[in-house]
Amino acid sequence: MEVILRSFCYRTLMVRCARKYNSFNKILTSDQVEQYREEGYTVVKNLLSEEELKQTRVALDELKERSIKSFQAGEKSDIYEVERGADGKQILNRIRFPCELHETFYNLQRHDKILDCVEDLIGPSFRYIAQDKLNLKPACTGAAVRWHQDWAFFPHTNDSVLTASILLHDTTRSNGCLQIVPGTHKGPILSHYFNNTFANVITDKKFKPNNLVYLEAPAGSLTLHNARVVHGSAKNTSNQPRSTLCFVFTAMDAWPLLGVGGRDFMNSGPVDYDLFTATLLRGNSCFTPRMENIPVSLPIPFHATSSVFKIEFETADEPAP
Repeated sequence: MEVILRSFCYRTLMVRCARKYNSFNKILTSDQVEQYREEGYTVVKNLLSEEELKQTRVALDELKERSIKSFQAGEKSDIYEVERGADGKQILNRIRFPCELHETFYNLQRHDKILDCVEDLIGPSFRYIAQDKLNLKPACTGAAVRWHQDWAFFPHTNDSVLTASILLHDTTRSNGCLQIVPGTHKGPILSHYFNNTFANVITDKKFKPNNLVYLEAPAGSLTLHNARVVHGSAKNTSNQPRSTLCFVFTAMDAWPLLGVGGRDFMNSGPVDYDLFTATLLRGNSCFTPRMENIPVSLPIPFHATSSVFKIEFETADEPAP
């Protein structure tokens, strides 16, 4: 009887501890938090409602229409990344700063459910980096995004830095879903340089990813990955589009090593505390950056017009479907 009672008390204590642990999380389960900590990513399915998803797609179509007019007018812009296909038609790969271009995306960057997920991973005080973008893979033509680590673009004093991506379409291997190399957020920063210039992608031709995870999920889902984890995506070989809205968030005690970047899409800027705190989304400002012993490299010289879609030198093999 004593052994049974002790066993019961132990199990009861474990259940209470688990409930207490989960009570600190606003949306993510303890398993999702653990997955992010150990593997560098997690997925929250069906986070947005059908109505929110519909509004977001309408806003996307409006920005696509603007890009077509800009392209036809021959305007040069750092907002729209476009190229001509084999048939001479416009292929839109990316729209930068959608939060500045449309209220719907601005509001999504501040969506309570998205911010709750972020808070569950990097704490109650955090800000955004001006790196919001829409990555687009049109049916049958969407380009691959080669292997890279976001950390190579914007190193901080600690790695409480993540990318949160809302899937605007059902995402599968065939239409170029995000691919993650789990656990690489605990390893080195691989070379992103070519001829002593920052090159946007992993340039070590010997790099061969293994144990890949394909983040397939329905539209309206949210993927979250650590800035240090290696990731990429394959070409869209399907007849279905794949569009993703990406935000970058950092803890307030993570200070950018190259200063506070701004609207010009550069990853460097002044040591400007007002500019830093202006991007606060939740919590409090911080005067004491948290320093961690983690590997960093500096993305310099960095060119604002460079792109992960247009690579003119040899790199590691691009992700395969």
